[in-house]
Amino acid sequence: MIKAIFFDIDGTLIRFGTHEMPESTVRALHALREKGILLLISTGRHKNQIRFMEELFPFDAYITLNGQYCFSGTQIIRRCVMDKGDVAVVMEQSRRQLYSSFFLEEAGVFSCAAGSEAKGKLDGFDMPPVAVRDAA
Repeated sequence: MIKAIFFDIDGTLIRFGTHEMPESTVRALHALREKGILLLISTGRHKNQIRFMEELFPFDAYITLNGQYCFSGTQIIRRCVMDKGDVAVVMEQSRRQLYSSFFLEEAGVFSCAAGSEAKGKLDGFDMPPVAVRDAA
């Protein structure tokens, strides 16, 4: 007996490059729900990047940031933070300009030694405006 189904977003539930869900997909999701199957989103995206999904269909839960942040409604099921030592290593390497880094947190995006070109890539996150600051 199937108890739950996990869905990716792009190319699975919505068309690539859009926020449109085909009506046939909506009907199929409702049919699964009527059978008592839990319907979950599983994505690498930040929760702010998938807010539009809540308007398309009432999913039971969301697994975001590749499992680092999971929630159902307002209930946080899992929150996995990076080890402080690992963060310190990444920040030090970024400050030495080996690469730019971004840290996605529940409430925002933080950068470390990111140049304007790297900060411009945040536009691709499709997120509401968030404060981008140099991580302390």
